[in-house]
Amino acid sequence: MTTKREYAISLGLAQPTRGRMSREAHAAIAKAEAEGMKFTEPNVLYPTKAFKPPKSVTVSVPRHKPMEMAVGESYDPDRRRYERTQMFTGTDSSGKVWRVNAIQACTNCRYSLTGHECSDPTVLVGGGERIKVKPV
Repeated sequence: MTTKREYAISLGLAQPTRGRMSREAHAAIAKAEAEGMKFTEPNVLYPTKAFKPPKSVTVSVPRHKPMEMAVGESYDPDRRRYERTQMFTGTDSSGKVWRVNAIQACTNCRYSLTGHECSDPTVLVGGGERIKVKPV
């Protein structure tokens, strides 16, 4: 007894180093099986245990009590240096004055200008130029 591939190779319909067999090779194998020929399958490594999906893991996030604040007080007054409506101005290399709002990101510390951490904020303006800005 031989495998299906070895039988197709003996008929010249398949090659030992190639992947898929041709339609003619499959037809010849089907004809041989219809005539009563038995084939052995090659040894294929299958996992011995049935596949079990991993158990789902639930992660609990600790809940913090909200801070008690007086009415009109900011959530984190140390973090917000400027209000969101604050405007900043700066000039580029050609002398054009740019006006940006505080939501714009500082290119030095990567925070918005409302709560950036550096002492000299710079922003990107039209054309990809970085300019230093100051609050108005």
